[in-house]
Amino acid sequence: MPSASRLLQSVGREAVFSKKAPEASSTFRRHCTKRMYMGKKGIRAVCAALFLTAALLSACQKKASGWSGWRTDFDKACKEAAKKEKNILLLFTGEDWDGKTPAFRTSVLESKEFGAIAKQYVLLHIDFSQAEFAQTDIGDDASAEQQRQAKEIEAEYEKREDLADTYNLTQYPSFYILSPEGYLLARFPYERESIGTTAELAEKLAELGDTIAAKEALIAAVRTSGGLERVQAIDALFEDTAPECRACLAPLAAEVPQLDARNESGLLGKYELWNAYIRMQKALRKDMDRDSSIQLLIDAAESGHLDGELRQEAYYTAAYLLAALGSQDFDRLFTLLQLAQDAAPESPHLQYIDRMRDALNLMKADAIGEGISPEDEESGPAHGRE
Repeated sequence: MPSASRLLQSVGREAVFSKKAPEASSTFRRHCTKRMYMGKKGIRAVCAALFLTAALLSACQKKASGWSGWRTDFDKACKEAAKKEKNILLLFTGEDWDGKTPAFRTSVLESKEFGAIAKQYVLLHIDFSQAEFAQTDIGDDASAEQQRQAKEIEAEYEKREDLADTYNLTQYPSFYILSPEGYLLARFPYERESIGTTAELAEKLAELGDTIAAKEALIAAVRTSGGLERVQAIDALFEDTAPECRACLAPLAAEVPQLDARNESGLLGKYELWNAYIRMQKALRKDMDRDSSIQLLIDAAESGHLDGELRQEAYYTAAYLLAALGSQDFDRLFTLLQLAQDAAPESPHLQYIDRMRDALNLMKADAIGEGISPEDEESGPAHGRE
């Protein structure tokens, strides 16, 4: 069964009703990488002893100070960018394992020529280090100081993971150009063949000039507007941002229900559902139980201003995620699919609901064949009511 992480970004209309199976999300790929290079509890225990000495702890603290001229704190970088009226050049790396960053850093980022690029931005470096993260598994006999440092590293990596999720990081190293608010302007992965020199990096950034200018105009409209005009400006920026990267707009999306409580724009339901997606994702990432997390989508369908197709999307997605995350409460799953069908009976997406019904019937038959009783699982409310 796929992990929750893999499914978190497969919940919008763009993916839920796709003809193709959803690809692994950035979170899933990155967590796979973490298991391979950084490890989880039990896996990373093999190398934990290597990082218990004071010398290596000191070395890690030195590393955490970051590259010269590059910030490592997102919030501080945003404040500096706002003060200097500059955009942020964000670089995600896995310096001690990605096989690319060390040479790129030496040949490009530490070259004299890079200084001309650096002056145009606030530089932000977010690194996922194998060696640093391994120190979070310190063993039961660790000293108080080691425990304190391990907790600090764990908390820091949670922040980095949240940031990588927000911008849908899929490849190391990767560049992201952000507004001072943290809104995405452009992104591109590092490729040795095309960005092997400082001149090639400068050329790549210049090529993105028109794209960035267009996005900045949309952001300017958001900054200077209020009321329903601001709702429209938020929606224009939202639609111009790649669906998998819209999490950086979550603070703006959260404003819509307050700005347009009477739904004069006709957009309230759209943002009620999208905000429910964000809350659900955060709940799953924080290990909130599966059913309670996904219930947030069902609540949005039942209590919000969603039209028929949005309610259909909410119910279908709830059923899809519950099944994919291991639920064998087939009565509840079929009920959710029926609610999805009834919400928009003329929808072009009914074929996907039918396909999921067929898949659930096969899953149910397999469960019965293996001697698993679906009724053994405690049934939750199908749609917000007992």
